[in-house]
Amino acid sequence: MLLYDPPEELKKKTKFWKLMSSLGHTNPLKFHTWSISNQESFWRNLIAFEKIVGTFSGPFCENWENFVQCKFFPEAKLSLMENIPVSSTPALTQVSLNEKSLFIDFEVTYEALHLLVADVAKFLKASGSKRLFCVLPNCLEAVILFLGCASQNILFCIVGPESGENIIKSRIKEFQPDIVVSIRKFSGRNFRYDVEKILEKNLFHKPPIVIELNHNTEENLTYLSNLHYLNEPKGSIIEKVDVYQKNSFNTPLAVLFTSGTTGRPKGIIHGLGPFILENRKELSIHLNIGFGQKLFYYTTPSWMMWYWMLGGLFLGANVILFSGDPMSHYGKALWKIVSDLGVNYFGTSARHISISQKLINDFSDFDFRNLRAILSTGSPLLEHNFEFIYERIKDNIMLYSISGGTDILGCFVLGCPVLPIHAGKLQLRSLAYDVDVFDEYGNSLINKTGELVCKSPMMSKPLGFLNDINDQRFISTYFSKYPNVWAHGDFAILYEDGSMKILGRSDATLKPGGIRIGTAEIYEVVEKIDGVLEAVAVSKKKEDQSDEIVLFVVLRQGARLEEIRQKIITQIKSKLTKYHVPSRVISVPGIPKTKNNKPVEVAISNFINNKEISNLDFFDDPDLLQHFKLDT
Repeated sequence: MLLYDPPEELKKKTKFWKLMSSLGHTNPLKFHTWSISNQESFWRNLIAFEKIVGTFSGPFCENWENFVQCKFFPEAKLSLMENIPVSSTPALTQVSLNEKSLFIDFEVTYEALHLLVADVAKFLKASGSKRLFCVLPNCLEAVILFLGCASQNILFCIVGPESGENIIKSRIKEFQPDIVVSIRKFSGRNFRYDVEKILEKNLFHKPPIVIELNHNTEENLTYLSNLHYLNEPKGSIIEKVDVYQKNSFNTPLAVLFTSGTTGRPKGIIHGLGPFILENRKELSIHLNIGFGQKLFYYTTPSWMMWYWMLGGLFLGANVILFSGDPMSHYGKALWKIVSDLGVNYFGTSARHISISQKLINDFSDFDFRNLRAILSTGSPLLEHNFEFIYERIKDNIMLYSISGGTDILGCFVLGCPVLPIHAGKLQLRSLAYDVDVFDEYGNSLINKTGELVCKSPMMSKPLGFLNDINDQRFISTYFSKYPNVWAHGDFAILYEDGSMKILGRSDATLKPGGIRIGTAEIYEVVEKIDGVLEAVAVSKKKEDQSDEIVLFVVLRQGARLEEIRQKIITQIKSKLTKYHVPSRVISVPGIPKTKNNKPVEVAISNFINNKEISNLDFFDDPDLLQHFKLDT
């Protein structure tokens, strides 16, 4: 279903159109094909078009034929801070909500941001540290520490305090930082955090420098800016530090831990240059974000979208930071921020959009005139969720459903400002990313479901995994299914027009009667049914080792399971196939998710099949699993 096609005059004003036409193309799909066949030309033209600062002499790539060993721009050098503009316009705006109103807690301009980073960098350089670990919410202090570390070639890692004591300790133990910066205390829905509980001596090979912060951003920034005076003996104070020094393109920048949907989280090392180039391509070219525009993505620092959002700083955008409860204000908190601040680009999770559709009846109090685009990720955005945005929010905006992951700190499939929006579909594969859909034998599929793969090295390929000897875990994670081809773990369809649909995790694929079914196909039907708030479908092995589908549903108050069950079976039979029909429909009070709000289909499947679950600490409410016990 076609929902929106931007006017031609708007298309031709976008940076996507300008880059595409400057390289002799007018068709986005043909442009994508060209970018795969002409990688070096594409990336060097992008660098020039975006005016990315750095020295890019030398070869474009080494070891191209080896996906694991391949490195882009092995001789190039660049600086993250040198690619952030200096101006008097707002760079970062930190906001909060009380019961009635929105407050701007703190705002810094680009000029002030550069000065703050320089002050923090003095301490970081004097410390001689190589690794810094943060336990902070989505706040200014966290951003400045990240930028300071990037300027001084210090490997950075951050986990939000909402992650919980066990997760934080496990990641500290694996990361082994020289410096730990943490908020003293933090509380939110269903959790409390205290810094003293994560500083056990047995976590560290050697004691780190520990810096504790409070909840007053102004005091914290003053404290961080003066750390080089407070922590250095007289006579050794560093008065000046170069935050614009260029580092190797493949310098390790940050370690991001995966969310735990598929087992023990992986510590993924991402590089400086790949992050800058890929992020610039996605935010500027694919999404058309520009100078002075307000970008608000609701995210915790534990999620890759935190780093992704900060890429708005390369473009001179005004990045909005919020660490409060997204479900406050009767579920309207995020929409209130978008309205009150006049946000231009709003990003959230597919689950938040789905909940908004079910819980919020009236959006008339909001002003969305400045809203140009909504971005959704985390799980598939279903067709009826698309329709909800255009019917209830705004009928002439771009709705970008994007898909990638922590693994690549970016997207395999995302938006295109010169293409129409169709319900349930992602518009275009990422430029210069050779994304395809394979069957189990490695054959390409069109208009059929299969495994999402990338057939050649991509710019944001991670440098590797933390503490992974000889890349053993890295290779087994992505390259065990298809030799020298990245298998991402998503079940997808690639259509003839180049658009895609993501159907869920391939390891959560249902196989009743030997037929592979993506869970999103079932959710598309079930979550439209009045009385169903959300659902999760998993496979249960029967005694003969065949699979049956078990559907767990969270019902609205007052809804009757017997009535809902009959509606579900009737709707699935009429709109899908007999193979999609669940053998059981069971009501549960809630569905467990990761701390990043992703459903944990694989863990639920393991639970009902009496298999081990190794990652309970990474769930928001693991006690919910007890409601998923089945009668044999």
